[in-house]
Amino acid sequence: MISGRVLLELTTGTPQDARTAETWVQALGAHYLDGALLATPRQIGKPDTPIFLSGDIAAYEKGEAILKVLGGHLMYMGAAAGAAAAWDLAILSSLFGLITGFLQGARIFESEKLDVNALGDMINNIAPVLGEMVRHEGAVISTGNFGLPESSLKTCAVSLALMVKQAAESGITGEVPGFILQLMNRGIKAGYGEEQLGALIKVMR
Repeated sequence: MISGRVLLELTTGTPQDARTAETWVQALGAHYLDGALLATPRQIGKPDTPIFLSGDIAAYEKGEAILKVLGGHLMYMGAAAGAAAAWDLAILSSLFGLITGFLQGARIFESEKLDVNALGDMINNIAPVLGEMVRHEGAVISTGNFGLPESSLKTCAVSLALMVKQAAESGITGEVPGFILQLMNRGIKAGYGEEQLGALIKVMR
């Protein structure tokens, strides 16, 4: 019997998976806490290992000391059971988008006989600048203020078109920039060309 106990779920899932699990656990008289480990196996247990958690606040407080054994950087994201999973998938989406873009960059480097390792080092060095760009677009979307861009959607599309051109000239795959350019062109066609890059969310909606 698990009545009165805390059940912690750390398996990667969707927000709906978390809500379904919470309903089942609560029906058994237990407390549910959903979690997401933002770490590889070798990073588990470190003081800075981030873990998203959401659900019953009493369950979180009860298990906090034990949870810190798994990772010292605990982040309680609220009472909604699906919040941790939403944060996890959104962060992973951002990560995989970055890495996929990096792989395209790696092929550009390979086609020009440049050192791919140097590209990885450079991205690491300028990571704060890239992070600020992402933070800016988050603010743009949250406020709904898509005007006065420093680099408009139309301007960004020019860069993507050049990536597609370079891929064709070098004989490398252009699928990644081609997909992004297609999305940008939809935004331009919808009338968002002179707006912030974040205006693409209106197309995605």
